[in-house]
Amino acid sequence: MSQGMILVISGPSGVGKTEAALALLKKSEQYVKAVTATTRQKRETEVHGVDYYFFTKEEFKELQETGGLLEYTCYNGNFYGTPKFSVEKSYSEGKVVILVIEIEGALNIKKMYPQATMCFLNAESIEVIENRLRNRKSDSEEAIKGRLEVAKKELEAICHFDFTVINREGKLADAVDEINGIVQKRLGK
Repeated sequence: MSQGMILVISGPSGVGKTEAALALLKKSEQYVKAVTATTRQKRETEVHGVDYYFFTKEEFKELQETGGLLEYTCYNGNFYGTPKFSVEKSYSEGKVVILVIEIEGALNIKKMYPQATMCFLNAESIEVIENRLRNRKSDSEEAIKGRLEVAKKELEAICHFDFTVINREGKLADAVDEINGIVQKRLGK
């Protein structure tokens, strides 16, 4: 079987990265999502091993020290990373492995996998991002302010990505179709 593709979906918090990845997974069995690891608190609706691997800082550090992470970073006071086991098997089976990760991690993946397809997902404006973060009702005011400050810095990294897709308010399906089109073109389909 041929090698697969690594599809990195990155961008500021609140632009719809997770929702876009979930929609791609429903579109075709060729897609699989790499489950990333984090030390942040689990949200009420999240499931360990499905949405994230939720680790303590000690567990995360052990995985990091044993070479079990492709990339990792500290974001807004929590650690995030991509376990190798979450990517390599599906990639070798010819799947399109979706990595939903923050900017620094995305750029590290590009160094390790130069052939990765790098997609920067964005919203129409920083105001739309702020509204989305507030409408989640899952973060404190302090966390929202922190995410917005980080988002403003992350927007500067857009030039390092192969593609930019705008997830317009109420138009997630259009953004997902655009990402799927990019993937199919890259796969020669």
